[in-house]
Amino acid sequence: MLHLPATLHLDVTLHNEAAGVVGVRERLVLVKRAGESLRHVLLKLLSWMLFYAPDLRIEMGVEQRHEPDLVRVDDQGRPTFWVDCGSIGVKRLDRIARQNRDAEVVVVKGTEREARLYLQSARPFLRRPGRVRVVGFRAGFVEELADAVHDHAAIVATALGAPDHLYLDVAGSALDSPVAVLRASDA
Repeated sequence: MLHLPATLHLDVTLHNEAAGVVGVRERLVLVKRAGESLRHVLLKLLSWMLFYAPDLRIEMGVEQRHEPDLVRVDDQGRPTFWVDCGSIGVKRLDRIARQNRDAEVVVVKGTEREARLYLQSARPFLRRPGRVRVVGFRAGFVEELADAVHDHAAIVATALGAPDHLYLDVAGSALDSPVAVLRASDA
């Protein structure tokens, strides 16, 4: 994995079938906070690509005990869509789902295996599993992205399905991964 600066400036062109957007261009600035891994920063980037909406914000506070990595809020500032990336305790996930009764809650893991194992351990603790999803990618995908990305990189991302697959062109390097979307309410 490359050593990247604490701040990544990325020019992203996004095509997202589920969001109904083609050619959305955004300049994203992702800041690696103290104690935060590059993997965590990249999971936030991937989450933004998968769940794009014009009002989806990265690292926006919501005045709660726990803060999301990505969030959409209603007119009163209440979360309607909450994303946490990487490590999140199962009891914390339950508190977030209960406190934000109108929000869909998504946990994004680096691999499908991590997502399945996490969901298996979280299910017994979730009192509101119907709004919780856990997402993962193919093994090695996040690490390949880390090797390809650099500060001021141009990225073209295409998310197909609901999302089912993500294709990336990172400064000329082609990467892709199926997207495993697991529902907590499924047995």
